[in-house]
Amino acid sequence: MPPSRDTTIGAVVSDFITFLRARLDEDERYAGHGGPTNSWAPRLLAEVGAKREIVEIYARAWADPSVIDGTWEHGRFEGLQIAVERLAWCYAGHPEYDAAWAPVPVVKD
Repeated sequence: MPPSRDTTIGAVVSDFITFLRARLDEDERYAGHGGPTNSWAPRLLAEVGAKREIVEIYARAWADPSVIDGTWEHGRFEGLQIAVERLAWCYAGHPEYDAAWAPVPVVKD
């Protein structure tokens, strides 16, 4: 089922994407300016790049479902949303993190 295009939900998604982009920008600056040891910087920058790609695919898919495959079938958007929610969860301690973004567990013990 596609996400609702209701304006309230759209604003929440926009805030969510903005939050993730800002955190990735911070991570990139940290990795690029002597945060970890130099041997870790290339891997961290690659990780930020990969996460940014996931976030941008999500943002584009939210705006235009045809970016994925033109349909909402096969769980593609849902899988992408699960991944992006978990990326954001890494920043749950950040003051701008909204607890409403916390992922719903999908794996049962």
